Amino acid sequence: MEWTAPRVTAASGLALDGLDSAQRAAILEQLAVDAAAPGEFPADTYFGGKALQRQALLLSVARELGADELADQIADRLEEELRSWTEADGCAQRTERCFAYNTADAGMVGFTPAFGSEEFNDHH
Repeated sequence: MEWTAPRVTAASGLALDGLDSAQRAAILEQLAVDAAAPGEFPADTYFGGKALQRQALLLSVARELGADELADQIADRLEEELRSWTEADGCAQRTERCFAYNTADAGMVGFTPAFGSEEFNDHH
């Protein structure tokens, strides 16, 4: 069996240039609401990772729409949260929002783990 597929160039951003002014205004309004939403990011590797991805997507939308002040606000919050996850000695300081190397299983595990990830049952 054999098949072919055309190569597709990956998009470097979101295709928001086709929005009309009402759509653009509605998205910017919701972005402001989402950016101002209080609360911490979840501390586990699954839901925390999803929240970080959502924040990064909000940042991308804000930048695409030229909402620089809002984008900076979103980026500051994202950067602060990512910093805690990427501190080299994070697991020596706390039991969540960090990654450690598990020598027995020869793999990285995030703390707080979720859905059995500490058992290395869901690697992609």
